Amino acid sequence: MCLEVATVIGNVQAAYGTRWSNVQIAVTLSFICGFIVLAIGLLRLGWLVEFIPTPAVAGFMTGSAITIASQQVPGLLGTSALFDTKASAYLVIINTLKNLPNCTKDAAFGVMGLAGM
Repeated sequence: MCLEVATVIGNVQAAYGTRWSNVQIAVTLSFICGFIVLAIGLLRLGWLVEFIPTPAVAGFMTGSAITIASQQVPGLLGTSALFDTKASAYLVIINTLKNLPNCTKDAAFGVMGLAGM
């Protein structure tokens, strides 16, 4: 959901500039989605969810997890200032691998902490 909210925020800001803040756009979108879910519940239309295939949901969730993880790893390694971490997931992964020699020494503690989990 966060990827879709970010897309909506980007589209609204591209069309209207800084007329509304990111938080205002996200809260408004949340209210709209809440009203849609409320209407679906009151009209007893929950059975429509059964038409969404499980592989499509699993694929979307996996893609979202890969995208979010790829955007977090450069910050963990201390290389997030060297390239755009908001780019496509494959570009972020490529740039992260290219910039591995530029990692900070602090990254050793973060990576070891994650490896110990």
